[in-house]
Parts: sequence; C-alpha cells; structure tokens
Amino acid sequence: MATFSTPVRSYQYGQMSPLWWPYNHEGLWVCKTKTGEWRNVVCPSQQFLNDCEIAYQGGLVHNVTDQQAQELTTAGYGEYVSA
Repeated sequence: MATFSTPVRSYQYGQMSPLWWPYNHEGLWVCKTKTGEWRNVVCPSQQFLNDCEIAYQGGLVHNVTDQQAQELTTAGYGEYVSA
C-alpha cells in the first residue's frame, strides 16, 4: 500500500533573524472538489469539505490505494506519494 504525505508550506513571521523568528511549517490540505479540481487549502471550512469528493488532512501521512496514488500522481502530487 502506498502513502501520501501532504505538502507543507514554510513561512516566517517578523524579522529575518533566524535567532528570533524561526520558520513555521504548516501542512496543506489536499482536496478534490466534486468538479474534479484538485486544490491545496490551508484551513478549509466544514462546508468546503462537505463539497469535496476527497480530502486529505494537512500535516499527516495517509495510506492510499494504488489507484488513489496514481490519481494523485496524475494530479501533480507524485513527489508526495511513496510506495
């Protein structure tokens, strides 16, 4: 069974000094809408999630079937899928 690790974005608040303001890392949700569009979402609403066909919670590693892994790879998320 394959795994899918959601993408992560890194950002820094405040000044650029790494001593005082370290980078924050935030997992992005990966969602497939009912229209077939794949989207990265930071903080989806419950209404948005209800309107999605598939939603992978950000910051987690998900077990996916080979078919789901292929679909994610086709959608451009291949670098986050591992066997």
